Amino acid sequence: MANGKSEPSKTMPTKFSLPFYAPILACVIAIIAYGGVGCTTTDPDRLERQLQRWVPEGTSLEEASRTMTKHGFGCKIERNSSANPSSTPALVCRKHNAFLNRDWLVIFTSKDGKVLKNEYYISTDFFRIAPSNP
Repeated sequence: MANGKSEPSKTMPTKFSLPFYAPILACVIAIIAYGGVGCTTTDPDRLERQLQRWVPEGTSLEEASRTMTKHGFGCKIERNSSANPSSTPALVCRKHNAFLNRDWLVIFTSKDGKVLKNEYYISTDFFRIAPSNP
């Protein structure tokens, strides 16, 4: 600072350039989308642990449906369906991730309106080569 005047800044002003930042922005969005697929995993062991924690044996089907819905699944009680061919009612929960073309199917078999056990299936067709139909 000479004679009470400030010296001009020696840094160059930067200008936001969308073409320069577009690939970076695309990567950030992809990472968020991939990481934001929910707390559902493709690792069968981890999914089994999550399901046991979310819906332990003996949970009512209504409570199991509420819990699974909170985790992004759509659930309904079915009997004699393709997902549950037995006449015993079961809670069938499905979740789809359109970005990764991934589906989860969880079937909670029941006895007296309570969860007896679960079966789960994970289907992934990232490149959309064949229709995914769990």
